Amino acid sequence: MIIGIGVDQVAVKRFYNWHIIYATQLHKIFSAAEIDYCMGATSEQQRAERFAVRFAAREAFFKAFTTACITVYKRPGPTLMHVLPNVTIERIAKGIPVATINWDRLLEPNDVRPKVHLSLTHTDDIAGAFVILEQV
Repeated sequence: MIIGIGVDQVAVKRFYNWHIIYATQLHKIFSAAEIDYCMGATSEQQRAERFAVRFAAREAFFKAFTTACITVYKRPGPTLMHVLPNVTIERIAKGIPVATINWDRLLEPNDVRPKVHLSLTHTDDIAGAFVILEQV
């Protein structure tokens, strides 16, 4: 059963200068592996796209998770700033994106952990993400 859906789009140009932000600030949002991956891009445009799509994924997850908190867990969800560092976007075989969630920081011990379905896309200008949370 689907318990949350979230979608988000961000302008890539908002992330052009993120490669010069202090690491301590980046770590409030992204994991070390994500920062390394984004910073390892060969161009400013590619770095911006990588940061932007990962940020959009977090925003989409936040929207889906807030819905699940209210409708399934019967309580308000955490703040966006609490959610951001507890989501990591990784790439598995053939570049397929997956969201790894630190559920221990977001849910109560007896809460059922939903399955996260994630889709990412970007152009030179816009990065977008779509998240579905499924109760299994």
